[in-house]
Amino acid sequence: MTDDELRTDSGDKVTNVAVKGLSEPGNIGGGLLLGFSMLTFSFWANAMGLTDTAGFTVAIGIVLLGFFVIYFVGGLYLLKQGNTFGGCTYVVFASSFGLFAGAVYVTGTVCAAIWLPCDFTLA
Repeated sequence: MTDDELRTDSGDKVTNVAVKGLSEPGNIGGGLLLGFSMLTFSFWANAMGLTDTAGFTVAIGIVLLGFFVIYFVGGLYLLKQGNTFGGCTYVVFASSFGLFAGAVYVTGTVCAAIWLPCDFTLA
């Protein structure tokens, strides 16, 4: 028996083994791609200096919170499919970048608007 041949318990030769229902790690689907593109476009606009307007901080915070929802649901979907690596990756990114950073941006804008001192040293 060669390395590329598999045999069942009864000795039958198995030559084609396929796992169905699992997506590849790079196959993120339309929803996750939309969330990533929203986030990337916002940071690109900020880097190009197109966002030097009042209110961009709260706008990027809202985009990040939307990114959290899309990535969290997509990560849970990948976990449900059995793709532990992809699912955990998207859930961690959703929590750290989407929820935490979005909440910091929105909270910072609200605190500045109502003259409430906030320290975002850890953020």
